Amino acid sequence: MYNMNGQYPNYQYNNYHNPPPQGSAGFGIASLVLGIISLTFACCIPIIPAILGFIGLILGSVGIKKGGAGRGMAIAGLVLSIISTIIGVGIILLLFMPALMEALPYEPFYYNNMDGSFACYGLI
Repeated sequence: MYNMNGQYPNYQYNNYHNPPPQGSAGFGIASLVLGIISLTFACCIPIIPAILGFIGLILGSVGIKKGGAGRGMAIAGLVLSIISTIIGVGIILLLFMPALMEALPYEPFYYNNMDGSFACYGLI
């Protein structure tokens, strides 16, 4: 295999190694998007942040475990999802608290009609 000049061809070898493939940022991006959407709807529709925040928590934790390029986005999505889940569940509890209080058969204070005094039981 000589070239026209009677010499071996000049092959150039690439001694650089290709870097190992990094994990994709799909879970991190999905967690960040769900965290932003759920935080946006946290004050308007409280059931959406509770559901999307929970899904964002799962995707963010998977993205952190996988590492790679989307680790920072997964951490940001996880934080946003935690905040929006807490806000959403808190608003749901505040909305349903009067209904829960009405459903309880127990009243710690009662008024005694006989002598006109108030009594307390169960708290002391």
